[in-house]
Formats: sequence, C-alpha cells, structure tokens
Amino acid sequence: ALCAINGGPVYALPLTGESGAAAFRLNRTVLDFGPVAFDRVEEDSFTIENTGTAPLSFEITAVRGQSIAVAVLPSPHRGTVSAGARQSINVKFLARAPQPVSATLTVAVDNADPADVVCLGHGIFPQVVFSLPRDPRKEYTALRNEVEECVPVPPRARHADRSGVRSQGSVARSIARPVSRARTQRRASLVSTTTYGPAVREGDTLS
Repeated sequence: ALCAINGGPVYALPLTGESGAAAFRLNRTVLDFGPVAFDRVEEDSFTIENTGTAPLSFEITAVRGQSIAVAVLPSPHRGTVSAGARQSINVKFLARAPQPVSATLTVAVDNADPADVVCLGHGIFPQVVFSLPRDPRKEYTALRNEVEECVPVPPRARHADRSGVRSQGSVARSIARPVSRARTQRRASLVSTTTYGPAVREGDTLS
C-alpha cells in the first residue's frame, strides 16, 4: 500500500494478514453411560477443541431423542473458544425407564458443519436375586438324619429331600402332624379321666 502526504513524499507500507475458516474437533462423539439407575443422574463430558486461527462460537442447538424415558442436559450449551483452546462440555444423563435409552446432541460452530454427540445408557432398577443352598456341614446332615429317624417320612419324600427338591416347609409339616396327633390324644385322655364337680351317687337327692 502507498501512503501519500500532501506536499511530501510517498511511502510504501507493507500489509500482512491471515484468514481462515472456523475449524474444530471433538475428542469424543459417543458417551456411553452404561448401566444407570433409573432414579440417579450420571455425568460425563466431551471437549470442543478450536483447531483454527480465530476465535469461534459454539452452541448445542438440539437434543434429539429426548423423551419421557431419557433426559440429557449439556452445560454450558453455548460459548466462545479461543484459537488453539479447548472447552469442556459436561453432560448430565438420566434414564427414566429400565430399558436401553439414547439421545443425540448437535454441536454447531459458526459456519462449520455441525457435529453430533450420541449419549447411550441402559436404565436399571435395584433388585436382589439369591438362593439358599443346603448347608453341607456334617453336623447338619447328622441332625437331619436324626429327625428322619424320629419322624416317619415317606420313601418318595425322603428321596426328594436328599436330591434337594423337597423344601424345608414339607419337613416342618411332617414333624407337625405327629405332634398334633399326640396332643389330640393327650387332651382326649385328660377329658375322659377328669371329673368336673362332685360325683353323683345312687340315692343322692338333687336339690
């Protein structure tokens, strides 16, 4: 460029400049939250890196797939990233149903092509599944054998018990039947031998 001064010399001035398109990069495009309790919020993050030579503005313009079964909240959802700098985006994920859920974030940066970040998770609910195996210790085996000797157990039931099919409730019922029968017999004998009030003899007068 030339700079002319009225009544003076003309100077040549060198001009330099640089231009570049907005360019960015995401360090992650998939956030897999794995198993997520349906009543808990899980957090993860991804990073927007400005790979250009000028500051750029970003905005998360849409959250696709968000429904009653899943909620996704990015923070911050808009801002500016200096040249060569990075911006971390925190994402909160809530699975509202015990099933696989997903949602997609769309990141728009100035006039560059938008990029998607997919959020995946599997909603779960607390549950406990356990079994109560028989105690294999010898003292308990001896005690069971003693009970079987005292209480008549049908051969078929004894075979099922040894194979682990017969429940403890059936053993309890087998013990309860003889005990109940003995109690009934004892009560009958007491009733038959107990005299209520004074005995009435022949010749007595009832007043």
